[in-house]
Amino acid sequence: MAEEEFLNLDEDDEEFDEVELAEAASDVEEKLDLEQKNKLIYIVIILLTVAIFVLGALFFYFYYKKKESRLHHEVNATKIIEKVIRKEQPQTEANSQIQRWLYEAQKLYEEGKTEKALQLYQKIAHYNRALSWFNIGVAMMKEQQFTKAIDAFDKASLDDKLKCESALNAAVCAYNLKKKKLFDRYMQLAKEYLVYEQNSPLYSFYQTLLNYYQNAYPEALVSITHPTSDYYRPKELFVGSKIYTSLDNLQNAINMLEHADRAKDFFTLGLLYANTGQYKIASDYLRKAIDIKNHPKEAKLALSLAQNRLGNLQTAARLMEEVVQKDANATEIYPIKVALKPSLFDPVVAQKEFQKNIFLDKFYRYSLLFYYAPYKLSFYGNDMKDIKKGARTVDIDKTKPAMAYLTTSQNIAQVNLEIARAVEFSLSHKLYETQAIFKDALKKYPWDAVLHYNLGLTYAQMFNFKEAYKEFAKSQTLDTTLFESAIFKSFCATLINKDPTIENLEHIYALLSLSKEPTYKKRISALINIARDTPTMPDGYLPADIHPFDTAIDMVFAYTRSEESAWKESTEAMKKLLPKDLVANILYLDAHNNKKDIKQYAKKIQQTLLNSNLDFRPLYFGETLSRELYVKMLNIAGLTHIFNNKLEHEHNKYGAYIAFQLTEAFTAIYTQQFEKAYKRYNALIDTCGQNDTHTLFLAAVAAIGSGHHANAIALLELSKLTDTSNLESRYALGLLYQEAKNFDGAAIQYRKIGDNGFQSSYFTFYLTSVTKNKNSLYK
Repeated sequence: MAEEEFLNLDEDDEEFDEVELAEAASDVEEKLDLEQKNKLIYIVIILLTVAIFVLGALFFYFYYKKKESRLHHEVNATKIIEKVIRKEQPQTEANSQIQRWLYEAQKLYEEGKTEKALQLYQKIAHYNRALSWFNIGVAMMKEQQFTKAIDAFDKASLDDKLKCESALNAAVCAYNLKKKKLFDRYMQLAKEYLVYEQNSPLYSFYQTLLNYYQNAYPEALVSITHPTSDYYRPKELFVGSKIYTSLDNLQNAINMLEHADRAKDFFTLGLLYANTGQYKIASDYLRKAIDIKNHPKEAKLALSLAQNRLGNLQTAARLMEEVVQKDANATEIYPIKVALKPSLFDPVVAQKEFQKNIFLDKFYRYSLLFYYAPYKLSFYGNDMKDIKKGARTVDIDKTKPAMAYLTTSQNIAQVNLEIARAVEFSLSHKLYETQAIFKDALKKYPWDAVLHYNLGLTYAQMFNFKEAYKEFAKSQTLDTTLFESAIFKSFCATLINKDPTIENLEHIYALLSLSKEPTYKKRISALINIARDTPTMPDGYLPADIHPFDTAIDMVFAYTRSEESAWKESTEAMKKLLPKDLVANILYLDAHNNKKDIKQYAKKIQQTLLNSNLDFRPLYFGETLSRELYVKMLNIAGLTHIFNNKLEHEHNKYGAYIAFQLTEAFTAIYTQQFEKAYKRYNALIDTCGQNDTHTLFLAAVAAIGSGHHANAIALLELSKLTDTSNLESRYALGLLYQEAKNFDGAAIQYRKIGDNGFQSSYFTFYLTSVTKNKNSLYK
């Protein structure tokens, strides 16, 4: 950012200097000798010339005495403070004026008008004396000797042509001395003296400064946009940028600085662009600032924050470490405050986030497939086609003969009796009871591949993808013809940031040739294509007697191909198959409504999702996907409080169920009842053994919302230990360590995430109050 600058008439800006004055005086002396007139004039001229040299020497002494030790004062770009602008007097001003006076004096003398010539020479000496005092005042300002500077400016103001700028600089000195009355007095004098500058090309510039210092920003902008000359134009534009920043009109502030076209403004432009959310452009400017060593420390930390926003966490970590290694106190420059994202609570923002993530995100694509995937029996090559979970049954009556078959057949293995018992619970969406049966069965039959597959499916439906991955891997090892295990293992690997080893799926094609079921072959081929990000549906895949799982596959293909009509058709097909299913109704709403009209969309959500005819059992007993999609959809419509009231009313009836308690806690986050959510999650972790990474993470979300940041760190550390691939946990942990000024701890977490464009669904950060050395424009 720009250095502190002063109204200054210094030697670098003046073509006409003391040498020229000496030469002019010498010419006059020669003429006096030749004509032998008026010895008094000769003596006066000599004295005047000596005085000019003495005062000039005095100025050089003060100006250069401490030139090497000048302090470069930083300007806070967040809050507009009184800024002193250095006056680089145009060469046509003071210098040419003295030249004109000398020429006129010489002419008068040649004409024999010695008395008038003498008066003009006295005027030259007086002006140069005032000019010297003015520049001495500037030197004193730069040394922060403000009292001495004021005294010098008072002496300089004896000349009419220096009154306005002398008063302005004296006002700035008074400001730095925190003498408001004195500041007001000099500002008033400067305003009165402005009349002397009406014909000056700097008139608009002086007007700008006067109005700016007196907080008359609209008036200052008028003079900035209507300059009387191009002198000091970059500085005028800089002042305009500061004014627009104070008015929170950042785009105009950016425009003015870019027109100023000064390298010294790269840092400020980087901060301004960052504050408007344009982090890529901000990064470019901040890198330029670093290259030219313009606030390199602050610029590096600002760049690290911009890279954090862009999801380049490894780069952010490197920049942080580079700065703190050189200056341990640099952690104080940009202190942050960790917060929950506004999209969690603002219906309009939430709608945009929901639409953006629902299927473009692999998390939801894979979760949808896990949600509708069928359990299997231990008949190799035989799907449990008619036994489908709960409301996701094509015809629930078909499960009765299947159950009878399982329990009465002499040929069914004991393991299938265990599976049948688990499926019976799954028909009521009692997922936790279903999982418990599979776990017990595996204690007796640990080598059964289908049991491992079924257990893996329950973990996946709870969003515990790490444990699901383990079970699918065991199932694949025990039975290589159980193709779904290999594919679902690949899905989970992606979700927990492991190598999905998609190439290992290629062997399935060879084994598929042994299958005699063409529909099954096409289903597996379709799943492999999804795992490989190939949005191609096998020809003639969808069978006449379609399973909800096949429809879910069709939905994923339709969305990833951005085929709106196919997306609508597939969601409509799912709703016809499962008219009471929550997820089916949510996806139908998403496909068949104009989400740009948020009010109308909210009305449709209310009419559909608060309908008592829907099957709410998954919210009380079952799958995580239905719970989170349902609450997020209600949040879009601003209806979470209605559902929260319903949960409170039904707590006595269903409060013992783990899934119900999880729904209560999750809903409390979205109704901003963070303390309630925090206590609910703690109870689930401590007394119900719900210590999976997803639950621990949501508990940390509630802890941050309720202000328990230290507890959040502990929960996130547990979440990270439970599943080291949980990037949300790592990111939140990194932010909390950075908030606590533990840059080393933060960098460790950020580096594990890498430069992959990661964007948290829950967390963000803001900069806290400005410190004295901070140039902050981040929000």
